[in-house]
Amino acid sequence: MGRLGPAAVTVAALAAVAGVVIWRAGEVGEALRVVPLAAVLGAIALHAVTLLLRSEGWRVAIAAIDGRPLDREAVHGANAGAFGAGTVQSHFALPVRVALLRRWRGDAAPRPMQLALADLPIALAEACCVVLLLALWKPWLAVPGVVVLLALGPVARASCARWDHSRPTVRGVAVLADGRRRTVLLALAAAITLVSAARVWLVLAACGVPADAPDVALVVGTLGVLGLLPLGPAASPGATLATLAADGVGSAMAAGLVISASSIGAVVLYALLVAGALGGRRLATWSPAGVPAPEGAEA
Repeated sequence: MGRLGPAAVTVAALAAVAGVVIWRAGEVGEALRVVPLAAVLGAIALHAVTLLLRSEGWRVAIAAIDGRPLDREAVHGANAGAFGAGTVQSHFALPVRVALLRRWRGDAAPRPMQLALADLPIALAEACCVVLLLALWKPWLAVPGVVVLLALGPVARASCARWDHSRPTVRGVAVLADGRRRTVLLALAAAITLVSAARVWLVLAACGVPADAPDVALVVGTLGVLGLLPLGPAASPGATLATLAADGVGSAMAAGLVISASSIGAVVLYALLVAGALGGRRLATWSPAGVPAPEGAEA
């Protein structure tokens, strides 16, 4: 039952979204008809950038575990599979990422639990940036955002100093204890947040939803919260309905559907780019001398 629970939630969420689409089919269809293709392609491209940045952030976090950066081929290849699994169910992404990286790099990769814990610094950095963005909606949110941001380094340093040897898993958060790497990670998290906000703004504008900076910030924050739940592709429509339904259920639902579709499209684009890069690298190192000679050919 424990394994079926998240799947049941995802199915129920998708059914609820389908129900709203059927209920407001005319409004949703009208809103989707006016969305230019260029806006959808732009949203796909922007989300693909966030996937690339998130992979680079994970690579920085992994490098801090034992001081040995993994090659980008392994990191981006593992994340291509993880992001694909995450489109179905967000909780699938982490185990798929860890399994693929361990499969490709074996003993060269850190321990599985260290790899799993390396997601925490990235999540905390992004959460701080999103909270600071939400200060556009509620200015007082800047206070907890700054407090947590300033506490990341000292807390991580204290944890690593105390448990580094007795509990090796804690090395998964070592990136926050390293000043230089922490700065890089926070810069990547800030870039991810800003690009995500740009994508939301583009989609809302394309769907005819009146939204200013606080509205965009609220949608980004709600997307982050619902993304933690086992809602699958229903998370984006749920976020736009929760925050923008007052401006029109049909247009809010259309915006959520476009965000969800652009997320899936970006994952496909990212996977194709990674596959192309890996294929190009192998072709560049290919040598005719390594090709077996045809049967019957002279030695």
